[in-house]
Amino acid sequence: MKPEEAIDIIKRMHKGAPTTDQYEALELAYEALEKQTPKVALPSCWAMGEKYECPECGSGLRDADLFAGHCKWCGQAIREN
Repeated sequence: MKPEEAIDIIKRMHKGAPTTDQYEALELAYEALEKQTPKVALPSCWAMGEKYECPECGSGLRDADLFAGHCKWCGQAIREN
């Protein structure tokens, strides 16, 4: 199963009436899967040499961060356009 498919299933499960514990567990799973799904790094021009911006937290990123495949600040999976 791909992460996108799991996200869809989790989203549909939210429409029921889960218990508080189930809801918290589903929220954590949803957030983790969202972070694992790569988002496109936004081009930017920062003073300290950062060329990109994290689409999740807005922090400045360098080429090495893009090569690593994730934001060093929030952990969001990123990719180049």
